[in-house]
Amino acid sequence: MKSCPSVVASRIPLPEIQLAEQNLASDPSSAPHWTLSLHEAVRVALGNSEAVRNLGLIDAGSDIDIIRSFITVYDPLVARAAADAEWGIFDPVFTSSTQWTRQDLPPGTSFAGIGNRPPLLDLADHLTTLEQLFPSGGTASIGYATDYLFNPQRPASLDPNPQYFSYTQFGVSQPVGRGYGVDVTMAPIRIAAARAEMTDWRFKQEVLALVRSVETSYWTLYLEQQNFIAIDQALPLLREIVRVRQEQASTDAGTNLALSRARAEMLMFEQRRLATLSRIAEQQLVIRDLMGLAPNDDRYLALVALPTALRPIETVQESIVTAINRRPDVLRQRLAVYVAQQERLLARDQLKPIVNLNAFWRINGLADDLGGSLNGIGDNDHHDWNLGFTFQVPLGRRKAKADLRAADFLIQKERTMLNQVAHQTSFEVADAYRRIEWLHQQNLVAQQRVEALQLWQEGSKAQLDNPPPGMSKQFALELYLQNMRDMIDATISSNAILADYNSAFARLEEVKGTLLESRLVEISGDATDTVPDNLPLPEFMQP
Repeated sequence: MKSCPSVVASRIPLPEIQLAEQNLASDPSSAPHWTLSLHEAVRVALGNSEAVRNLGLIDAGSDIDIIRSFITVYDPLVARAAADAEWGIFDPVFTSSTQWTRQDLPPGTSFAGIGNRPPLLDLADHLTTLEQLFPSGGTASIGYATDYLFNPQRPASLDPNPQYFSYTQFGVSQPVGRGYGVDVTMAPIRIAAARAEMTDWRFKQEVLALVRSVETSYWTLYLEQQNFIAIDQALPLLREIVRVRQEQASTDAGTNLALSRARAEMLMFEQRRLATLSRIAEQQLVIRDLMGLAPNDDRYLALVALPTALRPIETVQESIVTAINRRPDVLRQRLAVYVAQQERLLARDQLKPIVNLNAFWRINGLADDLGGSLNGIGDNDHHDWNLGFTFQVPLGRRKAKADLRAADFLIQKERTMLNQVAHQTSFEVADAYRRIEWLHQQNLVAQQRVEALQLWQEGSKAQLDNPPPGMSKQFALELYLQNMRDMIDATISSNAILADYNSAFARLEEVKGTLLESRLVEISGDATDTVPDNLPLPEFMQP
């Protein structure tokens, strides 16, 4: 992932933060409305997701208390930059240095007792090299050097004086033991790239959780708004019944009991209406928080998306296979095994002795001026060469052997975790299917219950208006109020099942790892479709 979802930071100075009190406690009709579709809610949340938020999995008094953010859009970019930095080992290394020295020694100073050093010398050294590492682990270099020497005393034994000694050197060094081979050289780069991909998939996992959290909160808010509509539609009828009973009570004292009964029922629904408004206000805060909106946004979120009752297309077994190949946490763990394998390769390489083959070829030139010295190099009359090898091995190699054992255990650990992640994934997919299947059946029964209560409501309303012979008005009222309670309860239950069903669909897409694709959300640089073929596969039994 080389880029991230476009984000718009909303930074509000602390003194300016004010809660939208109108939307927290008042009637929705008194606030400006924002007709919000599910697609727009997801889009806004992604646009404001520098810190990727989602609903946690802990118990809390309110959904607001469990909204957390564990990753930002910058984490994948930091990891990708670190991975790119590993390629720097193949950058040619250019080195150039020049040193000047004035030597003024006491007369008679000797070279370790063998001959006297010249007391006065002017020295200068210049070296320029270009070195290149190759995938095999070897290096090649080319260099140019000039050494300058001048003795102000001009002894006859020093000719020429001053003298310029120049040479051009070509060198090669190739390990044939430790450090040999493309796999060893490339292992750190592959490890860094794999860890960057792991960060990418961790980011995608959190984005999946964000989208699922937005959808869950959206349908929870939809549920409460539909419940509010159902209660609000029943209240005018109850208020009318109370009004009629008040008029009757003024002329007939026997109707006081019916008045109290009707008034108590009306007040119960008034209380439920206020409780529903409170839950609407809470869910408005939750979805605003997830969408990254300002806390002083006073618009009432009027949801316009329609819930679905469709069933999944894939079977449980097909969905599990999809999850194994697309879920970010499974892919991350598969990469963890791959990283452990690369680290074992490096640990095994440390068991090998250091055996380096070295060679160089040098062309020399000497003159009393720089131009003559360079011409001497061009004449190619004087050259040196060197060929040799270096051998080094720690006796016992206890550290290398222990590191290799640790690398073997790490591979086993990561494979065990991969199998566990796949095992858990298969059960999560199966559980998501179970929930959808049973909610689907409950939804069918709930709809039939509402339809039956609607038929009963017509009859009970007719009996309330004109009680049949042998039925008192009090009993007709009881039947009508009972029907109204059952109708509200059935409607609320049906709304809850339908909202849970749509949230369950989002959960199923999340555990499959396909929620973003199904919602037409694309993360720039997402490498899920280009997973390397050599990534280890888990071993697990499908439930």
